Amino acid sequence: MNSKRLLIVFVAVLLASDGWANNTYFTPGDAFFYCEIEQAEWKRLKSGQLKVLKYDRPEYLPFAFCGYSGCEFLDISGLPASFRENVITAIEMMKEKHPTEWITQEDPNGGFFGAPPPKTKVEANKIRVFIYERSFDFSKHRIGLKYNEDWPRWAKDRGYEMNHFKYDFFISDAQAIAESWQFGVDVAPLELKLPQPQRGYVESPVAPNVAKIKFLIAPPIEINSLAYPVEATEHSCYVVTEESVQRLTVDQTKSPRGCWQLSSE
Repeated sequence: MNSKRLLIVFVAVLLASDGWANNTYFTPGDAFFYCEIEQAEWKRLKSGQLKVLKYDRPEYLPFAFCGYSGCEFLDISGLPASFRENVITAIEMMKEKHPTEWITQEDPNGGFFGAPPPKTKVEANKIRVFIYERSFDFSKHRIGLKYNEDWPRWAKDRGYEMNHFKYDFFISDAQAIAESWQFGVDVAPLELKLPQPQRGYVESPVAPNVAKIKFLIAPPIEINSLAYPVEATEHSCYVVTEESVQRLTVDQTKSPRGCWQLSSE
């Protein structure tokens, strides 16, 4: 069995038993920290009150019952004012293209004692936000792939049992997982200031080096379509640093599945 097949079998075993697994947040070695900006957070961000971002596992990932791993909160209090203003500007531009939509849905946990499940009003199209190392090249690498080839060793070092530990791939098809591992050595991970000693689950907020990061503000489309945007030509993303807000558009000429490039506009 070749190495790629071994990789797929290994990952399949990890993904197979959610009942005995954990829920994974940012894992050291990941290319990005991910969150979705809901209306309450948006108001606090604009007012300057939002100092901490919470990692959002995409809703399509299954919930497991054996605890958590990784870093759940990102401290952005150190962002310079100009950087924060650029992030706000980019989200405002994205919201102009994707105004907030509300839907009513049933609570998936159901009602009590046979009662009908309660219904709640939720946002259907929260803006996606990724925080990357500044060196990440969106024209060469895929949005949503974590490029973390070292997570099994990290999990083992933190005391997790490998037959129970589950690492969340945002895109779990074989090609995406293989590509994430294959090119992981070429992608700098997002460096965060972790507590010492490191714990398996880090509840206290961790901070990035704000001089070395950039934000990606992405539309509320499927993450798979952000990674492989061949059918997302009508969409764009914004890359945000302290100095600028730059637009990404889809280039269909360099890859059969599409890739992103900085717009010349």
